[in-house]
Amino acid sequence: MKIFDSLKNKMTCGSDEIPVAVVKKVKQEIVGPMSLIINWSVEYGECPQRLKETRIILIQKDKNSYTK
Repeated sequence: MKIFDSLKNKMTCGSDEIPVAVVKKVKQEIVGPMSLIINWSVEYGECPQRLKETRIILIQKDKNSYTK
């Protein structure tokens, strides 16, 4: 529950396309299943494929922002 509470209340999404604000609103309902998934992953040394995915977004800096 502390991890859910520490998340910033934003509408940004992860690979699951669920906004953080929505996850925080349903934290009571999902904390049990999430705990089971995490404990299973630790116990068996495996992780669901969707939790291994990441999204990298490149942001180009403005030329004027570089220091010489």
